[in-house]
Amino acid sequence: MSLPAPSDAWIYGPKDRVVLGWKALVIGILISHLVFGILFALSNPAWGVVLFVFSAPPAWAIGAAVGSLLGLALRRIRNQWIHVAAFFTTPALMCVPFGGFWSPTAWAFPLSIAVAAGIARLSIWNIVRINDARSLTSPGAQGVIGAVILCLSSGEPFSRIPHRVAQRPPTAQPLRVVLPCDPRAFRSAMSRAPMMNRRVSPRPNG
Repeated sequence: MSLPAPSDAWIYGPKDRVVLGWKALVIGILISHLVFGILFALSNPAWGVVLFVFSAPPAWAIGAAVGSLLGLALRRIRNQWIHVAAFFTTPALMCVPFGGFWSPTAWAFPLSIAVAAGIARLSIWNIVRINDARSLTSPGAQGVIGAVILCLSSGEPFSRIPHRVAQRPPTAQPLRVVLPCDPRAFRSAMSRAPMMNRRVSPRPNG
């Protein structure tokens, strides 16, 4: 089960839906590194152990940077399958220049990293922080496009689009200054106060 955050304890943006915390990031990098070593160990156990040991520093450094950026970019998307697809696609595209262009067998390297990253993101499905509360800003002001994007990101059916479009943000109320009483009555009361009308006579010398 995911970690839903109540609206009064949500410390992130009101539009953020899925937040990848540092614990989920660390667990994801660890799992992706293990999966990467296992995939290579299936074909060649010796190479799998060597790659697992020597790839640890770059795997953790690059994994932390890319994972943090992807998690930040996908915060407003509620559908976690989109997160898994992004974590699978991005490492594959990043690693294609290191082998994918040369031969069909060279695709094993970028695909292994992509599969490891996708499995890692899938494994932390229930660890990320989820915000299911309504946003402070209504999607009605964004029109049809905003309603379609919201339905795609939240996993709602497209039949909800007319309902989303019909929503309107609450109109702002003008600021009113409320005085404690009528100004004329206040001045009249102050003029009748005994401290205001009392005269102080000078003391005699000596």
